[in-house]
This record gives sequence, structure tokens and C-alpha cells, in this order.
Amino acid sequence: MANQADATYRLFVGICGDRPLSDYSRADAMTFRKTAERMPFDYGKAAAYRDLSPAEVIARYEALRKRFPVAT
Repeated sequence: MANQADATYRLFVGICGDRPLSDYSRADAMTFRKTAERMPFDYGKAAAYRDLSPAEVIARYEALRKRFPVAT
């Protein structure tokens, strides 16, 4: 459970920046939520996303989805 909390914290800081807690707003929470929803399900485990920022992960993931669309 602590590993999940650490991963979520790192993702939050990667999206919203590392600031004092009192500096975050509802807009930051919304930005985090909307960005996290766009992340691939395996972003924390896939080697292709290692050492990339959340924005870079999303860009790579969306480029792959365009090249290989998922049929629904």
C-alpha cells in the first residue's frame, strides 16, 4: 500500500509540481485527475515509459494509439 501512495505522490508532483501543500488549489486537483485519466494503465511498469515525465508518457501513449487503434 505504501508503494502505491509513493507512486501516486510522484505522479502528482510530476503533474502539478513540488510546492508547499498550502499552495495547491482545486484547479491543481482537477489538473491531476484529468491528466492521470489520460495515462496508460501500465505507465508505472512499462519500460517504454521509464524516465519520462507524465506529459511525455501521455504523448507517447497517444502516438501509439493513433498508430495502433483499439477496436471497440
